[in-house]
Amino acid sequence: MLLYFIIGLCGSSFISFIGYKLNALTTTGALATIFTGTMVATFGTITTWGIIILFFGGSLAIKLLKKILRATIQPDTITEKSGARDASQVFANSLVAIISLIFATIFKDINFFVIYTAILAGSTADTLGSEIGAWFKGKTYNLLTFEPLTPGVSGGVSVIGSLASMVGSALIACAFGILQWLFQDPVSWSDLLIIFLSGCFTSLIDSLLGASVQALYLDSKTNQPTEKRDNHYKQPNKLIKGWPWMTNDTVNFLSTVLTFFLAYLLLTI
Repeated sequence: MLLYFIIGLCGSSFISFIGYKLNALTTTGALATIFTGTMVATFGTITTWGIIILFFGGSLAIKLLKKILRATIQPDTITEKSGARDASQVFANSLVAIISLIFATIFKDINFFVIYTAILAGSTADTLGSEIGAWFKGKTYNLLTFEPLTPGVSGGVSVIGSLASMVGSALIACAFGILQWLFQDPVSWSDLLIIFLSGCFTSLIDSLLGASVQALYLDSKTNQPTEKRDNHYKQPNKLIKGWPWMTNDTVNFLSTVLTFFLAYLLLTI
């Protein structure tokens, strides 16, 4: 286990350094990524390590692509945290997954490896759906009322964003199946289906929570909806929906918790 710890520490430090240099991670975000990668390597397998690399690598690739094409992309004035990822964003997506790996070690139950992958499939689905959906700015609708919604506002769904979410979830499920086949024991098609469906479920729950209880403000200067507490001039915005403490990070964390229980239920029935 010590060897895996060292490998995880070195590997995640390298990835975090790249992310930090690309301004995709803040200092706290880089430290959180190092912690996450080290824990995954210590308590997981080659497969789980490969999955977390794919997730973080994909996130970094999207950030880099947006940076390269920033001249063609309008500045994000809606999302609470639209820049480099900080520690709370990293842990919101990965903490429950880490706990799943610890459970796998304690209880000697490989189902928790599937749950771990399902959680990261959900995080990938949500990331791709949000980023690509906001990028293409297609027709977006409130998931609860089906009324038109400003692209980028949490709780909104679009055709392109939904398709991107499904692709993200399928990508992680396929990667898990391939890595297991190459390095571990092959998994059943039902396990892969559970991963895919759980990933899609995460994205759906994230949108439902975003549309119902996540905090949404009205910019005091532009009168446009935003998830930011303060406007560009550091003036407080007016809360028009949700609870102040229900941030996007909180929504993401709750979505992973619910995905944990859903995947566990599907694996045990």
